[in-house]
Amino acid sequence: MADEHRFVRTARGWQLLYWLEVILLVIVLAADFIVEYRLGVRRRRGTLAGGFLLVFGWWFAIKPTRRKFAGVCHQAGFQAELSRQFANVSAVEPSVLDIGWGRQLGLDPVCYRCEWDWAVQGEVQGIPFQVGRFTLRRESEKQPVIKNGLWIQLKCSGNKDADWRHLRSGVSFRRGPALPVFAETLKPEEGQTLREIDKQTLQDCGFGFDELLVRNQNDRMILVIKEKPVRDQPVLRKPDLTKDPEGERCARLIRAAAGSVKSLKIR
Repeated sequence: MADEHRFVRTARGWQLLYWLEVILLVIVLAADFIVEYRLGVRRRRGTLAGGFLLVFGWWFAIKPTRRKFAGVCHQAGFQAELSRQFANVSAVEPSVLDIGWGRQLGLDPVCYRCEWDWAVQGEVQGIPFQVGRFTLRRESEKQPVIKNGLWIQLKCSGNKDADWRHLRSGVSFRRGPALPVFAETLKPEEGQTLREIDKQTLQDCGFGFDELLVRNQNDRMILVIKEKPVRDQPVLRKPDLTKDPEGERCARLIRAAAGSVKSLKIR
């Protein structure tokens, strides 16, 4: 309940800031028009000042605020979707996630930087899970390796350490112990065709055949997916913080992964 109130306050704050910026931009444009008209510039040929102010205000003020508002609605809806389907769901600080550079990521922290936005933990069929939203960058590059990815891990999988499996176009590729690059060019003949049951599971969960990385370790199953772009929320009405399409499909994936973990433990 405390998280819900916090999300409502934050969303309303961004919503208020958005409208203040819109009103301020309208006032500035009106003042620019009046000044140009009184100076006689508008009657002769006009200037580009109004267009520049409009583009500047939209790109550097209104658009980022709208994106922040949509992000808050997405996070709240995502957590609400998980809370409806699983037990003991709560928000946690990303810094407390049980993820190590060496073991889980397999990356050198000197060369890479992992930026975490938020995280949620809960329990499905008696199996603890953690979900975190992150962006992975190389230290010397601005373009991220993984942008807005979702890290999902379920504890107690009972498997031996294994390489990452990268799914692309219905083919599974083994990429070694380090978290691989999503956009890496891979030839179909280098991989192994997915089983029909795995394809059906992905389709039932709402995923394509090129969005998922999977790794089984001796005490957890890890899944990394590319999140779909966050949809803009309508700013004119009260924000809906109770549902989210990304949270819904991830909940289905977590449930399917939990079933896979249980079947592996039985073996």
